[in-house]
Amino acid sequence: MLAFYSSDLDLIIEDSAYMLIPLDDRLINRCHGIFDSMQIKKYRFHRLQQHLDRFQASATKVGIQLPLSIEEIKQKMIELSQFSYIKLQQCSDINLQDINLNMRIWLSSGKGDFGIYSFDKQPIFYCCTFIPNTNVEILNKGVKEYCVQLGEQQENMIKSAKSTNYLENAIIANTSKQKGGYQGLKIDENGNVLEAAMANIGIVLKNQEFWTPPGEKIVEGTTLKKCFQFMKEELIPKKIINQIQIKYFNLDFIFKNAIEVILFGGDKIIPVLSINDIFIGDGNKGVVCENIQKWYINQGGEDEGDEEIDLNMNKEQLLDYKGLISVSGDGLPHEIINGLFKRNDRDEILDYIGLGILPGGSGNAIISSILYQIQEPRTLECAAYQICKGVFHKMDIFKFQCSQNQHFYGVLSVAWSYICDCDLNSEHLRFLSDLRFDVFGVYRAIFQKNYKGKLSFTCQNIDALPPLEQSLENNEDWKHIENEFKYFMLMNTPMITKDYVCAPLCKIDDGFLDLQYVSKNEGWWQFVKFVLKFQSGQHFQKNSGIKFSHQKIKAFRLEDLGSGHGQFSIDGEKYENIPALQPNQVLIKVESAPINPSDLLFIQNKYPHQRKAPCVAGFEGSGTVVKSGGNDIADSLVGKNVSFITTSEQGSYSEYTIVEAQYAIEIKGDISFNQASTSFVNPFTVIGMLQTVQQKNVKAVVHSAAASALGKMFVRYFQKNNIKVINVVRREEQVKELEKEGAEIILNSEKEDFKVKIKELAVKNNATIFFDAVGGKLTGQVLENMPDGSTAYIYGILDQEPVQVSQQEFVFQEKTVTGWWLKKHLAQVGIQGFQFMAQEMQTLLGSLLKTEIQGEFSLNQGNQAIDVYQKNMTKGKVIIKPQLYK
Repeated sequence: MLAFYSSDLDLIIEDSAYMLIPLDDRLINRCHGIFDSMQIKKYRFHRLQQHLDRFQASATKVGIQLPLSIEEIKQKMIELSQFSYIKLQQCSDINLQDINLNMRIWLSSGKGDFGIYSFDKQPIFYCCTFIPNTNVEILNKGVKEYCVQLGEQQENMIKSAKSTNYLENAIIANTSKQKGGYQGLKIDENGNVLEAAMANIGIVLKNQEFWTPPGEKIVEGTTLKKCFQFMKEELIPKKIINQIQIKYFNLDFIFKNAIEVILFGGDKIIPVLSINDIFIGDGNKGVVCENIQKWYINQGGEDEGDEEIDLNMNKEQLLDYKGLISVSGDGLPHEIINGLFKRNDRDEILDYIGLGILPGGSGNAIISSILYQIQEPRTLECAAYQICKGVFHKMDIFKFQCSQNQHFYGVLSVAWSYICDCDLNSEHLRFLSDLRFDVFGVYRAIFQKNYKGKLSFTCQNIDALPPLEQSLENNEDWKHIENEFKYFMLMNTPMITKDYVCAPLCKIDDGFLDLQYVSKNEGWWQFVKFVLKFQSGQHFQKNSGIKFSHQKIKAFRLEDLGSGHGQFSIDGEKYENIPALQPNQVLIKVESAPINPSDLLFIQNKYPHQRKAPCVAGFEGSGTVVKSGGNDIADSLVGKNVSFITTSEQGSYSEYTIVEAQYAIEIKGDISFNQASTSFVNPFTVIGMLQTVQQKNVKAVVHSAAASALGKMFVRYFQKNNIKVINVVRREEQVKELEKEGAEIILNSEKEDFKVKIKELAVKNNATIFFDAVGGKLTGQVLENMPDGSTAYIYGILDQEPVQVSQQEFVFQEKTVTGWWLKKHLAQVGIQGFQFMAQEMQTLLGSLLKTEIQGEFSLNQGNQAIDVYQKNMTKGKVIIKPQLYK
């Protein structure tokens, strides 16, 4: 749980050790209580008032008085959700818009004495928030169900209330689970199907009517009610269904007349494919369910019944204070400034309230800059004295907008490249206090990264910034610099930390930003000496030993040109310049990305792909999902470690990449990022090739480049599936490597008797399929010695020469040469085939489909990594580590 409220204590509690319900509470001891649940998406309560009305009606039915008015309960729920979001904001760098919360509320008849009577006069209201764990597979694949009928049923009063007496529901769910079902379907004494244990049920008939049971014996869910509205407005006019009927129905009726069964509950629409092992319709998800799911994911998440949560303190509350005092470094003042400036009433608030800062962090640049400008000692005592005297100092505030149309406010600086790198990536050295900047700064100055970008700036006053999509090339008021930068800073204050005078000429209230940069063509030793002069401000001097550029500007635009380091900082706080995500996409912080032959072909511009230069290479990888585009599949992956394959303009050789959610698979068990990063291209290729072989009903195959990482995986997987493999290699040491993998037949193509042996073995084993990663003359040497009707599938281009096969093989022996490409195979098998391959991969990644790793390299070492891989591909994969800095 994130947070908890109890009317008994009248407190919001965040420590799970204190989220307690008394042992003798009637909710626990005698099930005399009610509850309700609701979703909170993108700061909005889903149909809050409907849930409160149902909660109040349930309380009346079971005879419990509310300890608070319904408006007071509503306010407590809003306050708890506000607290939960703020708590998440403090402990996570994930965008809160991506996080969905669940809230559960309870009403207990109160504390008891362990007796059977609920005589206590003081009921208790409880409330908690938590992050739901969503299983999205059931939305796509559907579930099977079993019906359960209990002998003694609850009274209708209890059934139609959200009672905490959940024994019946628990028995139904557990009984169904034991048989392999999902929640179980509740059957009444007359044989009618009422609902699932935690969801409403609806059926679609052959005559296109939609039926659902009456609400006399069940709780009518808000999800189903909301879907009614969509069916009436969209599905009936389109004749996907004819009408909605509220009627009882039994199992026989379902089996004879229903073509779809759908569950509605907990913000999910789930297709039921079978009941009691009898398929519904054709046993697949139906068109009505598909339409409702798509609408609910894309548009159904919000409606007029939703209520937005305002995380801001209202104006009347704020105006009770004359000022705010931050005892911290620069992070908290930055958050306060952004919170105030994003308010609609900011002008009135800012005219009334001042912000005082007492240095209490490792940076303390904002207060140090004020004291530096008024020529006072940069100490805690002087900062406190300024506050006590009530002295106000005006400071410029700047606005920063990124490509997502998100905007932020700052008072200190905008950093990219070297300074940003030092600030954000030295967090693990906080135990060194101020020294962390010195230590990591010198380290990064020696082991440099280059940042390619395009800078545009103007020194003129402008009324409004041009839109980011508008070109500035022909605007005479703007100057442009395109280069590889070592150092880039925009200062609004003279200090970058308490001790570093980064911009000695900068004023805190002059209306200008101080632009500073150093281009790439400087030696590392000169740059180290330049960095060491920051503390005194001597880097500004002409004899600083480096070509240092400085300019007072009014506005700027910075474009990252593919350096892969899209992060920047405002006032020392990390931000990413992230493109807007589509609903089915996720943003992944990349940890590992292998180099494959297909990646080398892509880099050489020999691989067909929609991605065009300049762009980032890399087809697969692994990492952590940090942001979702918004649908259920994408939302369920946030915070999880995944392996992925790239399908868009984004490659895997970068610190972050964007991936279609269905092509990101959660890493399970103890699989490392390195191993998981190799889980797509080679494993899926091997699994797909076996599918091709099984479709042709072939029992033996020939495989070239058999000592490669894919080749070793190929022989393990094929032999396990009872397919003989004739492995072809080019060196004798590769024969020994394959013998270690358990390969039974290995031929060296460089030996004189190769053609004789390949013919003998191919004919003996009736090997009629040849998977060839080499090409050139080898294709003909093998195919010409295989049985009539054989096919060579070319899937690699290790030999750049054209394939050489005699025409006689095609005309008289009906042999074929064709291509095998994973991309086309995935398109043929569709999403269900992909899911099967993914499940197979997850099961075998640590064994049959395991990949050897020979080395790790940072992005800066990319050329070295490619060189190592090309020189010895059979030794194992080379992994690019985007988060590794060398």
